[in-house]
Amino acid sequence: MIQRLPRLLAALLVLAPLAATAADVAGTVVMLTGRATALGADGTVRTLARNDSVFSGDLVNSGSGSYVNLKFADGAFFLLRPETRFQIEQYGYVAAATPATPVKPPPAPAAATPTSAPLVTAPQQQAGSGSSRAFFRLVKGGFRSVSGLIGKLNQDDYRVSTPVATIGIRGTSYSARLCEGACEDREQIVTKLRGVGKSVTPDEIVLVTTVDDGSIELQSSQGSTVQNACRAGGDEAAGKSGSSPCTAVFTSSDGSITVVPTRPSIENNERSLNPAFCS
Repeated sequence: MIQRLPRLLAALLVLAPLAATAADVAGTVVMLTGRATALGADGTVRTLARNDSVFSGDLVNSGSGSYVNLKFADGAFFLLRPETRFQIEQYGYVAAATPATPVKPPPAPAAATPTSAPLVTAPQQQAGSGSSRAFFRLVKGGFRSVSGLIGKLNQDDYRVSTPVATIGIRGTSYSARLCEGACEDREQIVTKLRGVGKSVTPDEIVLVTTVDDGSIELQSSQGSTVQNACRAGGDEAAGKSGSSPCTAVFTSSDGSITVVPTRPSIENNERSLNPAFCS
């Protein structure tokens, strides 16, 4: 037995870091077209492939012409657009508790005097432990997202930081994109902003957000606003009873938040890219 101890200790030393790494798994690559990498918290760069894990602390980079769909442990999806840098700043998910199952006590022996024993509940995981959180950072590019349980159960445990504003959710499907310098539809964005009396400098970063379901809250240096999804009919039925246009919100580098009456063409073209079905 004594001779086996060195081998057992060596095996434990190998398994310990693997167990610690598994505990930090945040999600999985469920779809990848093109090339993507992940920069780990330890400085290691990994080339991603379908079914690979992503971890809390990873900085995920999508290549030119590449889409990466990430499914997180709480059921959330993030479909990263080409040339996007997206950091999983801090992620941890503790499954929600299920109702306790009543368990009847065993029957008393025949000779015993009958008693009224109380029901016993099977031990279950406690709800509202505060251990779940989903903090992300959009450094460059953009994504479409369908929220998971973390954002639905406790809104304070979810946020996406960007250079110009922080995004919070209320159980939703939405998109966020950073337009920097000569982005692909810069001229269209500038035209829409000028149309509502807002000017943009050539090097200004503009965060473009749209909402297809639920709502998001944008917080910038100049305040906050709630952006709701368009109602039935969207742009096609704008002005009709029971409908509202699918607007876009532009948040500028100075923190100003501007609502434009119609979405940029890229946002309309990508509305069919539902991350929950891109796998």
